[in-house]
Formats: sequence, C-alpha cells, structure tokens
Amino acid sequence: MTPMEALQTALIQLEQAQGKTQQQLDALTVQIHGCCNRVDAFVAAVQQDSTYHSEHIARLDSVAERLESVLAYLVRWDDRQRG
Repeated sequence: MTPMEALQTALIQLEQAQGKTQQQLDALTVQIHGCCNRVDAFVAAVQQDSTYHSEHIARLDSVAERLESVLAYLVRWDDRQRG
C-alpha cells in the first residue's frame, strides 16, 4: 500500500468515525431533550401539588380555628351551666 493509499484509507476511517460520533451526539441530544421534558413535567406537577396542598392546609387551618372557637364557646357555656 502506497503512502497515498494509506492516507486515503485513514481519511475514510476518520470520516466514518466522525459520522458515527455525530450519530451518537444526535442520539444523546434527543435523550437529553426527553429528560428535560420529563424534568419540566415533574417540576410543573410538584408546583401544582404544592399549590393544592397549600390551599388545602389553609382551609384546614381555617376549619381548625372555627372548631377552636366552637370549643371555647362550649366550654364557656358548660361553665355557665355548672356555675
């Protein structure tokens, strides 16, 4: 094999390796975009759940305050009935 043929063979191998590398990079890019989409969906779901639970906790706090008021009223009423 002449040096020119060896050079051409090496060039062909290099181009093939570059093509394979580009294909791998393209596949990796697709996978990364898929992961990013899943992370974005997860973050959105967590934010939505957090908002829902915050609202639910606020409603429960309000109910607890009303129940405390009712309990205080009943304790005062019972005290008056006994006293």
